[in-house]
Amino acid sequence: MPTKTLTLSNEATIRGILDGSVTVLVLPVEPQPPEGFNTVQPQTSDAVFAIYEGVPGASKAVYPVSPFGQPGDVVRIESNGKVSQRKKLLFTLAVYGRTKSVRCCRVGDVTEDEALKTGVRWHECYIPTEGFRGRPTCFLQSNWNATHGDTPGMEYEANPWVWVAEIERLEVDDETVSN
Repeated sequence: MPTKTLTLSNEATIRGILDGSVTVLVLPVEPQPPEGFNTVQPQTSDAVFAIYEGVPGASKAVYPVSPFGQPGDVVRIESNGKVSQRKKLLFTLAVYGRTKSVRCCRVGDVTEDEALKTGVRWHECYIPTEGFRGRPTCFLQSNWNATHGDTPGMEYEANPWVWVAEIERLEVDDETVSN
């Protein structure tokens, strides 16, 4: 079973996949497309074509394939490794998932349903400057800025392009996947 490996710095997301509270992942498109970019259309398992509109001299460009692959692909989602303070060992938390769907959109276009499936607890949605809003996307906004907001152009307010993938957790071990 061929797999892609996706490394995340947020162990809570991986634990959420393990306990079933996270079934949708939202990650930035890297690199971000230039101004005038319109959409991403999967073409093959090796590349996706980015269609440009309004960009002088550019009609198509090839971008890297989604980090989630295509629907049906198996993805190993792992933490970036932590050092245990007690035993001074490096450990990695990992889970396998099958990509059910994947799309590219602006972060502001992530739906309420998709935001809820990222592990958002809507009743905890509170933004200090705006108060309680009670919507999953407001929590996604707060979480996005805490994770990506230090990178210029990646703030939620800048509305960067993202991959949105629905993942189904698989019950497999490394030996099964490598065969």
